[in-house]
Amino acid sequence: MKKIAILPLDNRPCCYDFTESFGKFGAVEVLQPEKEILGEFTYFGDVKRINQWLKAVAGKVDGLILAVDQLAYGGLIPSRMMERDFDKCEKIVQVIREIRKEHPDLLIYGVNVLMRISVTTKNKQFLSYWKSIFRYSQLYDRLHRLKEVEVEKELKEMEAEVPSEVLQEYLQARERNHQINQLMIDWVADGTLDFLAITQEDASAIGMHLLEQRILVKKIFELNVQRRVLVYPGADEATQTLLARMVQFLENKKLKIYPKYGSTSGKLEVAKFEDRPVEESVISHITAAGALVADNVRDADLVLYVNTPIGGTLDGNDPSQEKAHFNSRHPLLYFIESIDHDLREGRAVSIADISFPNASDMELVSFLLTEKLYYPLTAYAGWNTAGNTLGTCISHSIIHLFAQRNQRETQSTDVTNLHQRHLAFMTERLLDEWAYQAQVRGKVNLEITEKFNINGANLENYYETVNQTVKEEMQPYFTQLVEHLREYEVSGSSVTDKREGVQKERGTWKFEICELPWNRTFELRVKVSQER
Repeated sequence: MKKIAILPLDNRPCCYDFTESFGKFGAVEVLQPEKEILGEFTYFGDVKRINQWLKAVAGKVDGLILAVDQLAYGGLIPSRMMERDFDKCEKIVQVIREIRKEHPDLLIYGVNVLMRISVTTKNKQFLSYWKSIFRYSQLYDRLHRLKEVEVEKELKEMEAEVPSEVLQEYLQARERNHQINQLMIDWVADGTLDFLAITQEDASAIGMHLLEQRILVKKIFELNVQRRVLVYPGADEATQTLLARMVQFLENKKLKIYPKYGSTSGKLEVAKFEDRPVEESVISHITAAGALVADNVRDADLVLYVNTPIGGTLDGNDPSQEKAHFNSRHPLLYFIESIDHDLREGRAVSIADISFPNASDMELVSFLLTEKLYYPLTAYAGWNTAGNTLGTCISHSIIHLFAQRNQRETQSTDVTNLHQRHLAFMTERLLDEWAYQAQVRGKVNLEITEKFNINGANLENYYETVNQTVKEEMQPYFTQLVEHLREYEVSGSSVTDKREGVQKERGTWKFEICELPWNRTFELRVKVSQER
């Protein structure tokens, strides 16, 4: 089995646990450093130990995937701070060139984040700064790129709203990160990196990032590396995407993915926190993952259903808002009928649930569970931004399909174990995205504001209390999902299982881990397993 080493963006579940799970599917072996040396919230990763790990592992693997933001800045959140200037960051990342020199044939992929258009909401005070700087970035773009001189007065007013040290750090970090992004493009051109993804973090259709994007894309053109560098929306999911890409490269095969959208208008919507229509983001994520967009469903290895936003979707920043449309334009019946048909035809089917930011679509998930169509899926995701969801869903799909293919070709007896791991990951997605993000998180945030006068962005000294509350709130949802799992296992109705010859063996499902990984309520770490 091929071995791939990954340096994650930080130690959050989406950056670390997801790729760890994919490595257990059987398509490829994944090696990652200890969580303790990676960045955690505002704490920086340990550069010395990370470099030692990279040098030690480089000679033992077939490929290396690097989150450059972890290496250069200490993690995603530290990438928005100015603890390290450009010169220091440039010195740190030289380890990549050292590894290339020592291992000239090693496959090396990198990912850089193109900085979001605001600051980190690390406490109540910075929540207000986030809104002001977000607006400042949009006004700056309107004035300097779009030449709308009438906004100059408002831009100065917004600039005066934010403490000068906060705004200056934001602008300095943007410039430093932009320089590192350009450096990485140079390293693609000289062969240090084999492929580079530059993922656009939280943004909008207008903002300072667009000027930077143009400079980067022009540089990509001038250096003639258009086939080896891609700029597109995303961030936290990118190492998953590059893992899927590397697996296909090592297997010398590209899967074909056929996207089906919730509606014609939906695929033209610009999803919250992104800067382009949904359809363009989907194409970018399929391409970044090393796959091809199929022209028709008959030629596809996978049918990717995209549950698109509906115009006027509520602000995803407010977790207390109900994650359901209750709108006659929401094409739920079309989705269910079409998914059911494709599954019965023996096709692999996945769902990228991007209708809401930061949560599953409650109507869709309920319908899928009721109709027993959720667990036969090849993959599902519905977390954070549209880019995050697309990257995870597509990557999970590709890794899963290659794991099944490897088992068929090698006549492996590990089919049941792959099936268990897949069901566990699928259950974890609903516990996180449907139970926690769509239902529990908003309730908990309202409670802690009322009881402790704190914000979910920083739990201060109340972590243990809030964490325990979350565990208690989550338990009924786990119990509910286990009932669906048991019914699914007993029924044997899954087309996918019949096609793969999976034997049904009932076991006991356990809720192993349920915790807030950082001192905030934004994300949840969940782990389930089955004992036989």
